[in-house]
Amino acid sequence: MTDFQVEKIERAYMLKDFNGDGVVEEIDFILWGQKACATMNVEFTEEKKKAWTDAFHAFFDGTFSKEENSNKIISWQEAVGDETCLAETAKINGKLFESIDANNDGVVSWVEFFAFVGAITGITEEAAKIAFDMIDENKDGVLSKEEFSVALAHYYLDKEDTPYKHFYGYYESSGHGSSLAEIKAMAYRMQKDVNVLVAKINDLEQKDSNSPVRENVREKTMEVKNSSGTSISYAVEGDEEDAWA
Repeated sequence: MTDFQVEKIERAYMLKDFNGDGVVEEIDFILWGQKACATMNVEFTEEKKKAWTDAFHAFFDGTFSKEENSNKIISWQEAVGDETCLAETAKINGKLFESIDANNDGVVSWVEFFAFVGAITGITEEAAKIAFDMIDENKDGVLSKEEFSVALAHYYLDKEDTPYKHFYGYYESSGHGSSLAEIKAMAYRMQKDVNVLVAKINDLEQKDSNSPVRENVREKTMEVKNSSGTSISYAVEGDEEDAWA
């Protein structure tokens, strides 16, 4: 175990905490799958929902925090050895591959991969392409189940710096437990929350500029802004008077 490995594992945990409540649960994978399918204009069917929930249970059953999750992975690795752990983890990762393969053609395309990783990170296509090209070892423009599953296993289990750290998009360790990607992901979700509230305000303004409901939504939005600090202050530009004009 190394600090670098723990940071990677905890980073991935926080990215997958889609609703931001601190615990990765089945609902997070459902929301993740819905977002990925919506990005591709693909229906989120019951079959696809099952694929995503199966992936959740394969990875996160029995853990209720990022610390528990990282301890479970590392303890297993130490118990069975690196080689066995890599092989077995790659098999488990097949569940996630099946959920991402939206058209069931046996490979993950660039469009499918970007929808998958973009839904939880909000990263640019350029950053995601670094991950895709790293995983695509034979350079045929798609990801096989083996390429995907092995690369993801290395992301979690490599103790030292390797290219597999870019699995979820370009990544540099912060050296103190919180990666830039992790911070960006949290800011991205907070930005979306504020955007939803601002949209509600705009809608209510059109209906009744003096509505007491509007004032209530405005007050809640300002509380979100103030408690979030500078990470999302750009969501509402200008001073307080201008922001709500």
